[in-house]
Amino acid sequence: MFKFFKSAFMTGLLVLLPLLLLFLALKELIGLMVAVATPIADLFPMGTFDTEHQTELLAALLIICTALIIGILAEIPASRAAGRYIGERTVENCLFTACCIR
Repeated sequence: MFKFFKSAFMTGLLVLLPLLLLFLALKELIGLMVAVATPIADLFPMGTFDTEHQTELLAALLIICTALIIGILAEIPASRAAGRYIGERTVENCLFTACCIR
């Protein structure tokens, strides 16, 4: 019986932890995008984005547009090749160097 509850608890943590991290990351992302969207909202006529709630909607729209642009760029073969080149020259090289230095 104890083994069942222990397994259920661990499974619950394994499901809950990524969801919690996703929630916290999205909350931070919304906060950053509100900081970016506020000056953009100031460019619109008075009364368009009066409340912070409306600025958050603009921030969500910015997140969606940014994700769409990054997704489109990720589908272009030239940008894939550039990303692979940068990855090979930076991250993989650093990992290889760190493994060999020890």
